[in-house]
Amino acid sequence: MKRALWMILSMLSLSLAGCGDSELAKKVDGTWYAKMSTRDYQGTRYTQDVKYTFRYVQDDIKDGGTFSEQITYPLTEDDGEIEVTCKVTTSIKGEWEIIFRDLLLTYHLSTLDMEITDVDYEFTDFDAAGEALGVGLFMAMAGVETDLVDKNKLAEEIRKEIYPDTYDEYKLANNDGDGSYFEDVQVENGTLSFTTSDAGRVFLKKQ
Repeated sequence: MKRALWMILSMLSLSLAGCGDSELAKKVDGTWYAKMSTRDYQGTRYTQDVKYTFRYVQDDIKDGGTFSEQITYPLTEDDGEIEVTCKVTTSIKGEWEIIFRDLLLTYHLSTLDMEITDVDYEFTDFDAAGEALGVGLFMAMAGVETDLVDKNKLAEEIRKEIYPDTYDEYKLANNDGDGSYFEDVQVENGTLSFTTSDAGRVFLKKQ
């Protein structure tokens, strides 16, 4: 008798949770933005812009739909001769689902894209600076306007360097949910919030 009662209560709980997930998923639909403070691997604090666009899709099996994620952050690279600063914007698409008020994101890795903008540089090695300045002076005497260093090539090199690691991070998120699984989703007064494993409680404003 106790076992039968427990099974009935469990089924009722699942049914109520399912109804709640469906209503919550409809509220999540929209575009949400946040400016988040975090730290890099050296402990240096920086700010990144995060934007999610969730599209709710009516489905009898799951409560969710499709989404796109965009993250923009500053980056500094130093190879001992030149220090390069730039802005990195990554974008990716996928599918999302609400499960017992938690948010699960599944990334489509083939959609990952990365753009490097606002590239600037400063020489940190005297010999390298002298060599570049010499080339620049020669080009100026020849009447050719040019940067001492090609910023487009710098952007290409930075993208080649960091794209594989970014891809692996999203792949890992798909495999074990680390970073793609957010708990206790709430939508109140134009704010979407959830708890993450690394950044605590995150709050995003609706656009």
